Amino acid sequence: MRAQTSRNGELSALLREGYGGVPEAWARVVVAHQDAGRMWSDVPRTTWPAR
Repeated sequence: MRAQTSRNGELSALLREGYGGVPEAWARVVVAHQDAGRMWSDVPRTTWPAR
């Protein structure tokens, strides 16, 4: 898939758009669990995305 993506601009843009939000979505999940107290106290609060 990676080789095809690099050759096809339309596919590359589509995958970048789809996968681009994954880290931010996971960060929201982590923050929600931290806020609800469902994570151990030694797990640092997330600062993702670091911009």
